[in-house]
Amino acid sequence: MPCPHAQFVENPNRFGAYEPLSTYISSSSGCSECELLLRVVENYKPGWIEEKKLDDGLIYILHEGGPVLISLLLLRQSLAIIPDSGSEPAFDRATKWLSHCLSHDENCGPHGSTYAPRRLLNLGLGVESHDPILFEPTEPVPYVCLSYCWGTDIKDVLTTTTKTLKTHYRGIRLSSLPRTIYDAVIFCRGLKLQYLWVDSLCIVQDDRESWLGDSAQMREIYSNALITLAIEEPASCKTGFLGKQRFGSEWQQKLVTLVSPEAGGPGKALFIRPPTSQSPDGAQRCSLDKRGWCLQESILSKRRLCFDGNEMTWECAHRTICECGHTSWVPRSMDFAQLGHSLRPQLDNLRQNNPFGHWRDIVEEYSNRSLTEAGDKLIAVSALAKLIHENFKNSEGEPHTYLAGLWKEEFLYDITWSVVPPEGHSYKHKSIPQFRAPTWSWAYLDAPVEYKYRKSISGWKYKPKLVPDCRIDAVVSVPVVASDPTGPVLSAYAQITAPLVPVCRGGLQQASVLLDRPDEISHCEEREDQDPCRRQCCWNGERNDELQSFNAPYYLLRLFTFVGFTGRRSYGSDKMMVMGPEIWFLVLKSSSVVKGAYERVGVGEWNRQSGEWDAGEEYCPLFQGCKTRSVKII
Repeated sequence: MPCPHAQFVENPNRFGAYEPLSTYISSSSGCSECELLLRVVENYKPGWIEEKKLDDGLIYILHEGGPVLISLLLLRQSLAIIPDSGSEPAFDRATKWLSHCLSHDENCGPHGSTYAPRRLLNLGLGVESHDPILFEPTEPVPYVCLSYCWGTDIKDVLTTTTKTLKTHYRGIRLSSLPRTIYDAVIFCRGLKLQYLWVDSLCIVQDDRESWLGDSAQMREIYSNALITLAIEEPASCKTGFLGKQRFGSEWQQKLVTLVSPEAGGPGKALFIRPPTSQSPDGAQRCSLDKRGWCLQESILSKRRLCFDGNEMTWECAHRTICECGHTSWVPRSMDFAQLGHSLRPQLDNLRQNNPFGHWRDIVEEYSNRSLTEAGDKLIAVSALAKLIHENFKNSEGEPHTYLAGLWKEEFLYDITWSVVPPEGHSYKHKSIPQFRAPTWSWAYLDAPVEYKYRKSISGWKYKPKLVPDCRIDAVVSVPVVASDPTGPVLSAYAQITAPLVPVCRGGLQQASVLLDRPDEISHCEEREDQDPCRRQCCWNGERNDELQSFNAPYYLLRLFTFVGFTGRRSYGSDKMMVMGPEIWFLVLKSSSVVKGAYERVGVGEWNRQSGEWDAGEEYCPLFQGCKTRSVKII
């Protein structure tokens, strides 16, 4: 009988096979692969083979697909995982990864840079070894950036302040540093790299004006670094990241296939480990990927060396390498290296692409992350906004206009974000005492958001056409720092002319509506049917009163319509047959702050699915007979 694993050679699409243990035992004397499999089983289940010989146990083989190195199972190239990330072998491996990228990866950027941060830490190397010294470079030098989590307990964490600035210029005792920064200094010295940028020490933390100025330089700081050390775990800077690696102990074991010289020996060196779907830590976001500030650090960095306590991982625009050979234990929601690569100015072939789809991806990812300071909402993503603002041009050759988290050129699309309902439908929005963003910006809320229209039209058989239903008269955003339009804002509003109708809560049931704060919305009398509202607060297509005569808690402001033209006509009326229309609108309420203005409280859409199309006909009952009005949204 042929070896069981030979079935995968005969049929590469076969998913699995199982045979009695006796088959493998009898084949092992002449088949190195069967012999290897028995050794693997004995390694993980000592005594099982001897125990199951008599009652003939079964061995089930899964074939994961892809290239087969030896015709048994899918095998991936791997490295011997270094047991200690703070050891010389770890320094040597990281140095080789960096050297290879600098020598071969053109798209990762040149070795030199013309930029120098305002401050750096001089770590001291060789005979000049000394405690770190904060200094102001007068010329560009190769430096390392640190991307890490501060943690929640930061009361006694050493930082640079107006009081400690002069002292830090004279030197900082290595032993006084938080453990994560201490480890970063050790690793940089191991790489023979002398200069390090760390936010807590290179930015004066209690000088607001200086802090805003340095924060506005994040794009330049991270994108010009030679490499970024990304500390995915732990979640506190007091814990440190160097030391024993979990994958470097007994998790992965080395075996050598027994192949005689006559059969082409010696055998191959192989590693065995648990199934790839069973990461030791489970499929969860790492701590670094939960922090808002760290998103732009991840995207801006040309090269990242990541530490998570399991193994070291290298990321750049050309490759991702982890020591164990599997690069997706926890699939990321986005590819940071490739996204940063696509937004860099030197890529002339990509500069013509529309960057706004990338921006909406960034917003969705960013809104899922947390910030210690609520006021940092726009600041912590401003470096990514600068990439688009400075590197992409509109049809007139001018930079695109950034407006409190949205873009003027695609304001209609950007304003249709919606809050992702949490599991259990329990909303817990933080109270923000000071103005941070207008209600029409996703930055107004601390909640995950998404752009649902992208999903709704992605499955259309016919390409949808956008039909604008409104006119954007003005969008004004006043930045805190006049020279930084991508930073925090003092005030903002949008003036839009569009069909506007008043409705009560029951009226919203005629469409698919997602409210931004359903836990804080005032409740009005519920309707039991879809007839005209008993409280006479809804538009019914017959009344011509001014808006002030309606006692409505909500107003619907129509934005645009999607229509998919099929190219076919109706047999009865000869009208064009279409998919849709799908109509998108904002849900507003009267502002309690500015008289006559409105505030956004949600977004909604009404969809007919398909039917005849007449451009002059109103298909949505919510807007039949309504008037077009100019409204100010704050």
